[in-house]
Amino acid sequence: MNEKRTTTQQATGADDTLPKLLLRNYRLWGNTRVALRKKRRGIWEEYTWENCYQQVKSIFHGMIGLGLEPGDKVVILGDSGLTWFWGELAVQAAGGRVIGISPALSPSEIKPLFQHAQPRFALVRDQEQVDKLLEIEKDIPSVKKIIYWNEKGLRHYTNPLLMSLANMVKAGEDIQKSRAGSFEEKVAQASA
Repeated sequence: MNEKRTTTQQATGADDTLPKLLLRNYRLWGNTRVALRKKRRGIWEEYTWENCYQQVKSIFHGMIGLGLEPGDKVVILGDSGLTWFWGELAVQAAGGRVIGISPALSPSEIKPLFQHAQPRFALVRDQEQVDKLLEIEKDIPSVKKIIYWNEKGLRHYTNPLLMSLANMVKAGEDIQKSRAGSFEEKVAQASA
């Protein structure tokens, strides 16, 4: 049989959530197998299962530090990619629910989605998406924090609602140290 079987062929009933599958594959393959590839400036970058695990775990602890609770909703607004994927798995691992929104939507199109879903957090790509949410900030009071992963153009923004992903992850490091194993425990508790 081919050694490089796909993960989906190897998944079992115990791996009924994506965070569980991530954890299992990290334990099986760590840095020995590539989980994801992303092309940047014409060059393929490879991310192992350990890379993905560490990214998801870091975002998880940052979100927990902000107060993410099971059942909370988190909007992800931006182009699909690695950070979206890692953020989605981190929210799922914490028991949260993810609502993906296209970055092509205008503030007037985004507003009713937020008003209906009542998310506590928004994970957004860049200045363009931040600006859209700040335009409707007064109409979306359920949002407690807007976390952006691309910091370009946002350095001089002072709205306390805003936080960079890097700063959120850094703030979550203390939680990660004080609650060793909490990510793995939370993932094990989750069900599909």
